[in-house]
Amino acid sequence: MNPQRTHIRLATRLDFGTIEMVDTALLRIRGEETGIQIPRVARRRIDMASEVADGHSLLVAAPVMSSGGSLAATFVLLTPQIVEK
Repeated sequence: MNPQRTHIRLATRLDFGTIEMVDTALLRIRGEETGIQIPRVARRRIDMASEVADGHSLLVAAPVMSSGGSLAATFVLLTPQIVEK
């Protein structure tokens, strides 16, 4: 918070994960065939810092390329407020 108590400093890390595909492996354990699922996970991390006025909002967009080649995005809206004791 700034000395005038009008702005809030935000520092955050956003972690996103998407399961893109699941492979299956067959194993023989103690004479029985067992299937094991192996997920392929895409991870994205955003570190950000910003100063936002009390009650104002900050929109963070995380673009993601889908497996079909199209572009999509995840949005996070942050709205901090100063709370007096």
